[in-house]
Amino acid sequence: MKRRREVFNRRQGIPDLMGNIAKYVVIAVLILFFISETKRMYALGYSIFSPKARDRAGEGITASVTITSDMSDAAIARLLADEDLIESSLVFRVQLKFSEYDGKLTAGTYELSSEMLPEEMMERMSASNAESDGG
Repeated sequence: MKRRREVFNRRQGIPDLMGNIAKYVVIAVLILFFISETKRMYALGYSIFSPKARDRAGEGITASVTITSDMSDAAIARLLADEDLIESSLVFRVQLKFSEYDGKLTAGTYELSSEMLPEEMMERMSASNAESDGG
């Protein structure tokens, strides 16, 4: 009878051991996931609140960008990213939302450079600047 109980306990011990190992593996994977996501979110937040130009002075490109009246902020950000004037359309959109230029970008053709800060681009494309630049 005692031997039968030992075999039963050994059989039951293996699934318990495998279950414990699986739990520890899942916990380790979750910890690694949260660490990597935390780093990614920190980098995103840093790029939003510590803006920089895409290129250093003397190394940038200049592009003529045409904004139409039916373009959304997201479309403008995608256009700037497609022209390689900014690094990320998402970051630009968030920066625009937190800036004084939110809702003030106007239609027109603008000369922009990848050496400009995102806020400088916003200022150039804003309604307050449109009258003085002639569009």
